[in-house]
Amino acid sequence: MNDSTLKPELLQRYAGDRKVFIETGTSRGEGLQTAVDHGFDRYYSIEANAAVYANACSRFAGYENVELLLGDGGQVLQALLRHVTEPAVFWLDSHWSTGEAPLAAGVNPCPLLGELRAIAEHPIKDHVIMIDDIRYFWRGIAQWNNITVNDILQMVLDVNPLYWVRFEEGVGPVDIMVACLNPVVES
Repeated sequence: MNDSTLKPELLQRYAGDRKVFIETGTSRGEGLQTAVDHGFDRYYSIEANAAVYANACSRFAGYENVELLLGDGGQVLQALLRHVTEPAVFWLDSHWSTGEAPLAAGVNPCPLLGELRAIAEHPIKDHVIMIDDIRYFWRGIAQWNNITVNDILQMVLDVNPLYWVRFEEGVGPVDIMVACLNPVVES
């Protein structure tokens, strides 16, 4: 059973003809599996925890078009984006959660702003950005540097001030922030 909050309907609604999927926060690989099932051409997933990364490497070993990367989402994403030459779909979900393995020394418990900064520095400005677990950022969490939805929204608009932002259902009704250039019109 796939319990990812990245649902096929979200990808159908927003991905368009994009061929590259980039995820931060591999975890058990459920979001990545949803993307693989959707049918992009190339997949990248970044995980900060070495044990979780090793498990994901085993799970996706047979997929030639899936590349798993180990490290801080913001730092690894900045290096990865030097090689991305077309608009991508981003699923940003790399934050430490209680119940997971302890963080290694020096690992940022919530690299979201660094990830958005890396995307903002990329020359392509029509990516689709989906940010999971927005419910945690309405007030800010001390362990995540008290980042708030306002901080995130400002960074998203730094990527492209023409982005249209919408909140979608995840665990709760406004749990996924989606930023894209073309608003989806519901029929």
